[in-house]
Amino acid sequence: MPEEVRGSYIAAQRSAQIATFVMAIIVALQALIFITYLITLAEAARSLANVLRLFAMLVTIGATVLLASFFWCFGRDRSPFGRRQSFRLAGAGALFLMRMTLDALIPSAVANGTPGLTEHPEVNLQIVTIIVFLGCLAMVMRYGEALKEDSDSIA
Repeated sequence: MPEEVRGSYIAAQRSAQIATFVMAIIVALQALIFITYLITLAEAARSLANVLRLFAMLVTIGATVLLASFFWCFGRDRSPFGRRQSFRLAGAGALFLMRMTLDALIPSAVANGTPGLTEHPEVNLQIVTIIVFLGCLAMVMRYGEALKEDSDSIA
C-alpha cells in the first residue's frame, strides 16, 4: 500500500474509532432515556400512543446500534467495505424510515386511540435526508468492495 494511501487509511480508522466511541455514548444515553420512560410508563396510564413511543425509541436505538457497528467494523476490519457494511447502513436507513412512519402514527393514536396516519403527517426532511444519504452510502460500500476486489486481482 503506498504511503499516502496508508496514511489516509490510518486517519480514517482513527476517525471511525472516535465515531464508534461517540455512538456508544449515544446508545447508552438512548437506553437510559428508554429505561426512564419505561419506568414512568409503568407508573402512568398505558396508552397506544405511549406504546408507539416506546417502540419508536427502540427503533431509534436499533438504528444507532447499526451505525455504531458500522463505525466499529470500519475501524477494525482489514477492509472497511463489504456486504455487511452495506447491510448495516441500509438497515439503519430502513429503521429511520420506520421511525418516521411511527412519528406520523403517534399523533393520530393520541387523538382517537387507534393507530393510523394523520391527515397531514409531518415529514421531517432531516430524517429523509439521512435515509437517502445512508442508502447512497450503502451503495458506495458495495462499489468500494467491487473496486477493492478488482485492485486485489490486478496486484
